[in-house]
Amino acid sequence: MIEPAKAPKRYRLIAAAAAAQALVVLAGGVLGFQWSRARFASAAADAVYARDGRVIDTLSARLAATPGTKLAYGTWEWERAQTIVESAGLPSGAVAVLLDESGNVLCRPGLREDPSLRGRNLGGLVVTEASGRESRLAAQESLDGTAMIIGEGRQFVSSRRLPWLSSRLVILQPESGLLPLSAGASGRAGWLLAAGMGTSAGLTLGLGLLVVSRYERTLRRQNREIDREVAERTQRTLAARNALILGLAKLADFRDSNQGRHLERVCDYAAAIAEHMRGRFEEIDSTWVERLRLAASLHDIGKAAVPDAVLLKPGDLLEHERASMKRHAVVGADSLMALRRQLGADPLLDMAVQVALEHHERWDGKGYPLGLKGEQIALSARIVAVADVYDALTSARVYKDACTHEKACAIIREGRGTQFDPRVTEAFEQVRDRIDELRLRPEPQVPSLVVEDRKAA
Repeated sequence: MIEPAKAPKRYRLIAAAAAAQALVVLAGGVLGFQWSRARFASAAADAVYARDGRVIDTLSARLAATPGTKLAYGTWEWERAQTIVESAGLPSGAVAVLLDESGNVLCRPGLREDPSLRGRNLGGLVVTEASGRESRLAAQESLDGTAMIIGEGRQFVSSRRLPWLSSRLVILQPESGLLPLSAGASGRAGWLLAAGMGTSAGLTLGLGLLVVSRYERTLRRQNREIDREVAERTQRTLAARNALILGLAKLADFRDSNQGRHLERVCDYAAAIAEHMRGRFEEIDSTWVERLRLAASLHDIGKAAVPDAVLLKPGDLLEHERASMKRHAVVGADSLMALRRQLGADPLLDMAVQVALEHHERWDGKGYPLGLKGEQIALSARIVAVADVYDALTSARVYKDACTHEKACAIIREGRGTQFDPRVTEAFEQVRDRIDELRLRPEPQVPSLVVEDRKAA
């Protein structure tokens, strides 16, 4: 039994112990939070620098195919460079910019919609290197991601000179784009604070562990249910997206073929060729093949912008009509890139942009619209090119008759190493019988619609 005289002293001891414990928890929590935030923020920055380095390597390799020249706005060289820069698809607010030697903007996303962006000069921006030395962006030969711009907010910068284009490729990453990663650091810091509280509160450790254990079991069960529901909804959304994409593609195909079946055959042919090439290319797996099947349906989406007088002309096209027809590759790619800007990064849209833009390029570099050569052309586009030409040869149009399977195969063999990738041509030859089966497959029976004449009634 506690004596009345000693009770206040006991209460004071309990209060003092609680206060001391609170101070320990607070100090440990603050230190842990600061340490973890710095640690995870640094890791986030390193990840962004590594990503930007890979993007610069990829864009530089694609820009290397542009003939050595100073890019002039509106030329085909500029159009090609602008398309390549737009295709970067950087997340987190990052942007790829091509500058001339004076630091003026040559190419960047949004330039087609707002040409006034060409007047901006970034060469005078001050960067601080890792060593602490300051210099102008235009004076740097290259930056490996260890520098930052001091100006409107803070931006991390990676840069490389492209001497053959007398220009500089720059990637700017606003610091605000790293906030989601910083939020992850804050969450981990919270767990460190909770661990500190558990250690400091010795007498309550057992109860705390019990509560946390029960909470985690409940949380895991709820997370499994949420993950299952999210997976089901995602699958339904993807199925709806794929059906909508195929339907829109068929609208364009109906303008050029009598039953809108051209694109479905091209999809089947491309998938059959790609499936046979599995094991020869690291990137080709079952997911890649199915992605190609759907992306191939969008290869001619740009023909929606070609006038009927040109698209359905029964005779030879005049020079200006041929130029109008060739524009469908760029129009299709631009339309899909606009869709990608709205939806965000998506592997299907990335492949669809490549297929729409490059399926008329040739292995020998004499194709259009960019004049790409060899493996500069995306593998997906090289496969669709063979499938598209085969179906065009074996299909009747208002301006030509269909040729036989044997004649079409001979023409594709003749294009080996000039128009077509030799390895894709070889794969086509090995599945030619399967291709012929797909060509001769019966058309699905679609019931006709009877429209009632209400006025007559």
